[in-house]
Amino acid sequence: MLYEAQEGTDAESTPIVLWLQGGPGASALLGNMYELGPYLLTEDLALRENPATWNNRFAMLFVEQPVGTGFSEPGSGGLARTMLESTTGLYAGLQAFFAAHPALQRRPFFVAGESYAGKFVPSLGHFVLQMEARHGRARVELAAADALPVPEAAGALGALGAPLFRLVGLAIGNGLTDPHTQVGGH
Repeated sequence: MLYEAQEGTDAESTPIVLWLQGGPGASALLGNMYELGPYLLTEDLALRENPATWNNRFAMLFVEQPVGTGFSEPGSGGLARTMLESTTGLYAGLQAFFAAHPALQRRPFFVAGESYAGKFVPSLGHFVLQMEARHGRARVELAAADALPVPEAAGALGALGAPLFRLVGLAIGNGLTDPHTQVGGH
């Protein structure tokens, strides 16, 4: 789901924030309808405006991630078994979204999430940097050790193309970045 910003929108400069829910396996509808989307779902299943929505100043994009989460269907490709497969699928989905909406491609794009998205968010950010480097648009120099292997499920990464969006930042709230250590600490 994409909600355009409610205030001060400028078709060229209003940022788009991709929200990734934690879990793994939690539906993006949780963030959308109970946390930071433009509407809140009440106990009697009515909608009311969310006074704390991020949508006041940003366009908000909510995506079910990884595929098979929430209301998404895995299709013939099946479920992602690794973080790399999950990230490749998300990147391919973003490429398809921005290809279908070229007017959004130049706007600042942020990736944000909470909980287990503490793994999804940096994984996507790293993947985007890799794809920029593979297509001659590198903004930072990456060490050879940082190179991603080609995921079998995605075929050649080159087929996914250079990003059709302009990633400018990442944000993680209450991130579960190292579950083994963090859960052990609880």
